[in-house]
Amino acid sequence: MATQRKLRRGTTSELNAFTPAQAEVVVDTTLNQLRVGDGSTLGGFKVATELQAIPTTDAQRIINARANKAGIVLGQSAAAVSVTGTATETVLATVTVPAGFLGLNGSIDIITLWSNNNSGNNKTFRGRWNGAGGNAFLGVVQTTNVAYSDFRRIANRNSASSQIFFNRVSVSTGGWGAGSSASPTDTVNTSSAVDIVLTAQLANTGDTATLEGYIIIGYPT
Repeated sequence: MATQRKLRRGTTSELNAFTPAQAEVVVDTTLNQLRVGDGSTLGGFKVATELQAIPTTDAQRIINARANKAGIVLGQSAAAVSVTGTATETVLATVTVPAGFLGLNGSIDIITLWSNNNSGNNKTFRGRWNGAGGNAFLGVVQTTNVAYSDFRRIANRNSASSQIFFNRVSVSTGGWGAGSSASPTDTVNTSSAVDIVLTAQLANTGDTATLEGYIIIGYPT
């Protein structure tokens, strides 16, 4: 009969509370994953499985992001999209947050770059949560300045249906700084898919406003 050799093993919780010896290999029986010890790091170091190393679907990427406490790019573009000739608020980009992606305490970072012509007329850049008619987490008015970059964050608050928007829509310092009012909140059910919409609106149809680029990164839990 062939000799079987078994490695020390335990559940994820058990291994997280255990320090493997230097060069010791242990097996996480919850995730069917190997860990390697250095003699001092609690839990050791996870060895990526084939699934984790080469994710091929959005579901796998989300699983990996959760397991490794990492972010995942939900949408990005550096292709300029403009609006001119209309005073109607116009959608320039839409990025969908997958159903259940955020969990109870996940968050999303929205980084945008905008431009516009120099005039005394208002050019308003907005970011909306939950579609084109949703709550505005970004609302900035430009006139003679010709470029604007921005950072915003939306986070669930221990519930899939409770969010806080980091920094007021009235703050025009790139998502950082003080506001005279409390940060806005929302009650969108993120157990269903949610659209993040980036728009621009002109006061004068002869002006031009452009979304130069964006990247939206999600941190699931």
